[in-house]
Amino acid sequence: MRTALLRILTVAALTICGPIGCMTSNMLEARKIPSMVTINDSQKTTQKIRCVAVLINGSKIPTELNYNLDRSIERHLLVRINQVFSAHQTRILADRLHLDLTHPKDRRQFASRTACSHTLEVTVTFTNTAFMVVWAHRSLGLKARLTALSDSEMIWQANQQSLQGDGGVPISLTSLPFAISRAINVHNDPMSAAKITEKTVLDLLRTLPDFRDKPKILPGPLG
Repeated sequence: MRTALLRILTVAALTICGPIGCMTSNMLEARKIPSMVTINDSQKTTQKIRCVAVLINGSKIPTELNYNLDRSIERHLLVRINQVFSAHQTRILADRLHLDLTHPKDRRQFASRTACSHTLEVTVTFTNTAFMVVWAHRSLGLKARLTALSDSEMIWQANQQSLQGDGGVPISLTSLPFAISRAINVHNDPMSAAKITEKTVLDLLRTLPDFRDKPKILPGPLG
């Protein structure tokens, strides 16, 4: 009976994440999955980007994820851009101006009336949470495009996917409680969603150039 139970749990864990991933994954670190980055160098060097309006796209994004994502994007953009409108602020401004930012004409109007000429569109490509007794994990995929509102020309884009989890394949009945405990800790951690969101956004924006105005260094006194 015990052997049969152990065999069933082991097969379930292997089906989810494979024998190596489950045993080596760490709850505190999101494992980085290969990403794609593109930078349009000519645009980067010829355009002054002083303000960026954030847009978050995706189907049925959970409220908590949308909130954490918006705050994290805004925080990391502010170390690269002089002024940032969060997705929440962008939505409010567009509604007040009666503009639909999916339409090119309205996008140009938004840029003209807010003095914010660029947008960063972040799309949630996937999000997943799983708990299978001996293994728990969260995964998140994002892609981003920095474009000019005047002509929608792409300046920079990147994709990022992250996975975090813990648990393990129980080798014996004595190891089973430890695997279950680690999996439960991940599943019940109230900060786990915020952790993977922060990690994914940080990796996503890592290659975004610093467009902030550089302070002018005045010459010191002679002698």
